[in-house]
Amino acid sequence: MHEDADEENLRLEHGCASATRQLRAHVEKRYPGPAADARREAEYLAPTRLRSRFPVPGVASGPGEEILRTACVPGVHAQDVLTPRNADRALALCGRMLRCRSRSGAVGAVPPRA
Repeated sequence: MHEDADEENLRLEHGCASATRQLRAHVEKRYPGPAADARREAEYLAPTRLRSRFPVPGVASGPGEEILRTACVPGVHAQDVLTPRNADRALALCGRMLRCRSRSGAVGAVPPRA
């Protein structure tokens, strides 16, 4: 049984293609549907490969595990704070981070969408 199983779970809204919830100090992601293994592997590889270069959450599960567990990072999801007033600047900063990531050699960390 998972150590956080007895605590009330908090379903996170922005789980996109995964079922995402917060359990105490961890975020847990399950990947239903097609290409689940590839999506989970990409989300495992990105923080493990980028850890020395960017502030990314620690990964608490191992490669190949059915559920990806990462450390919970305090903050607010970008989708909740982007507004027409700040979107240009915020997205420009995202572009800078993407260029920095590309220059860092971590380009293969997340495969392109099919």
